Amino acid sequence: YLGWQFKPILEHPNLNISNPPAENITISESNLKMEGRTTPGSVLTINNETVYPEENGSFKKDIELRPGLNVLEIKAVSRFGQETKLIRRITYLFENGASGDK
Repeated sequence: YLGWQFKPILEHPNLNISNPPAENITISESNLKMEGRTTPGSVLTINNETVYPEENGSFKKDIELRPGLNVLEIKAVSRFGQETKLIRRITYLFENGASGDK
């Protein structure tokens, strides 16, 4: 019985990224729409910027990429301080005249 009560305290929050689907990707667009889901009630950050998930834990965040390698650290922290962290490495191939040209 005690083990069942301590389970939420010891469990790390779930963190699933549906977009981008792979850890390492290369794209030609300067804007990335990150989407995923975490355990409801978790505090979520992407590169230390707070993201506010929906009540069910789903989230979306538009991320402006710089040309070259962009490393994104996605972190979910439970109310008991347990942490789950994922890394996504996105290479943005910038081309002159592309939509990312500002």
